[in-house]
Amino acid sequence: MIRANLISEEYLYPFVDDVMEWWLIDSWLAERLKEQGEVIIEEYGCYWWGRQSSGQAIYMDGVIQEICGMD
Repeated sequence: MIRANLISEEYLYPFVDDVMEWWLIDSWLAERLKEQGEVIIEEYGCYWWGRQSSGQAIYMDGVIQEICGMD
């Protein structure tokens, strides 16, 4: 989105230190992640999750396990 000039780099500054990956997700998951205090950006009809971990499968993230009732 930055390369396409849809949002500015300054828009992401509050999240730079915490977010390790950005994932395009649907509105259902975005709402559940927001409820868990996760970084969600909603722009242009898209939802982006600022994942704060990396290097493991997403299903292993504590927040995903919580949402899925796997904990």
